[in-house]
Amino acid sequence: MTTAIIVYTIIINSLYMGIDPEIALAVVDVESKFNVNAVGSLNEQSLFQVLPQYSKYSVKQLKDPVINIKEGMRMLKYAKDNCKHKQDNMWLLCYNLGVTGGAKIKNPKKFIYYKKVMAAKEKFKHSNIAGN
Repeated sequence: MTTAIIVYTIIINSLYMGIDPEIALAVVDVESKFNVNAVGSLNEQSLFQVLPQYSKYSVKQLKDPVINIKEGMRMLKYAKDNCKHKQDNMWLLCYNLGVTGGAKIKNPKKFIYYKKVMAAKEKFKHSNIAGN
């Protein structure tokens, strides 16, 4: 699967899920640099670095970019809908730490993951890759 097809698939899924496409692309950039074969230190899988133990999909299934995008977007939507931090996309902490872990952060804007995703979002904003 080419990077262009991955980007297109992420954009379509993000629009369907009500997530800003630049945020979704930024998360993938931060999590895996768009590497479909990325495996994290905790066995996070592929583009969205989905932890298999929090997914209905197996490790093998999560290596499929289409399944990984679908599951990653579902998890982003869950974080957005359930995180106590709502303003300025601070719900991203709940994607990174889980809803319970994200709720413990007192100043989300100072959290490094938030800063990384927001910086990557600016990169996509200026590239016009998400069609904005």
